[in-house]
Amino acid sequence: MHTSTRSSVLLALLIGLCGLGEISTQLLIPSLRELESGLGAAPGASLAALSMFVAAFGLGQLFFGPLSDRLGRRPLLLAGVATYVLASLWMAYAQSMDEFIVGRALQGLAPARRWWWRAALCAMCGKSAPDRSWPSR
Repeated sequence: MHTSTRSSVLLALLIGLCGLGEISTQLLIPSLRELESGLGAAPGASLAALSMFVAAFGLGQLFFGPLSDRLGRRPLLLAGVATYVLASLWMAYAQSMDEFIVGRALQGLAPARRWWWRAALCAMCGKSAPDRSWPSR
């Protein structure tokens, strides 16, 4: 593949992966009422799905940082995408709000890896990984 074409594909992939967490939340919010009625849940029960997503996202970052140092970034990138797709399918076929919430928690773990996706994509391109330290203020 030509270098500029490969760079364009990787840039599009990076943009898509970085927006995954935000898109996952913003697309769900308008449909919460219909979700509750479709799954026969009590009003307000769908808010737990949002909370579980955010909690899994936060806790996942604590776990996946050291894991990426040990196993490498590329395996976590691939596992994150697979987790997101499988969790989305789980949620699509959920028969109860509890099943949906479990799927949502699994889906929250996938974008938790996004902080390492940039480094993984750089590694896949053969470039050195960017500095992972906190940005200076």
